[in-house]
Amino acid sequence: MSPEKFTNRFSEVQRLCITAAIESNKLHDSAQTWNSRTGGGDTNTLRIVGLGLLGITALLILVSAQHLRQESEKRNGLRVLREMTPESLITNCGQPTSDEERAVVQNIAFVRTIEYKRVNFPYWVKLEFTRDTDRHWHLSQFASPAVGVSPSDDNAYIAIPQFPCMAK
Repeated sequence: MSPEKFTNRFSEVQRLCITAAIESNKLHDSAQTWNSRTGGGDTNTLRIVGLGLLGITALLILVSAQHLRQESEKRNGLRVLREMTPESLITNCGQPTSDEERAVVQNIAFVRTIEYKRVNFPYWVKLEFTRDTDRHWHLSQFASPAVGVSPSDDNAYIAIPQFPCMAK
């Protein structure tokens, strides 16, 4: 390419850049004029406020979802403990280390104690079931080195992480 053609092309590109800058400035000026006429503020401020509100809404949704998930886990844990029978425990957790049944009140009420010993934490778990004349077993006590609860307690769901096979 000859120096003269190069100079002409360069001048043409330079002229196009200057024209684009002028047009861009005109668009910016007309947008500001539009905002001032309509009473609107800076569009960037509106974007920032809109994105901030969107972020806060997303955060509230996430916090609410986490809370609902925790409440669901709590209800499910309580349901598992309150509906558990010795048979379902043995089915889910395997054969216990000890399984004893004894009459408490002259063959009217019975207590069945099931104990699991483990190598890792919790090193032992003891569950006590009671049965009245209705012939249905009910979990009455859960004990381990870290926690001891009764299924009637509202915070009994904390036993599930101690011995997760109960919730299978």
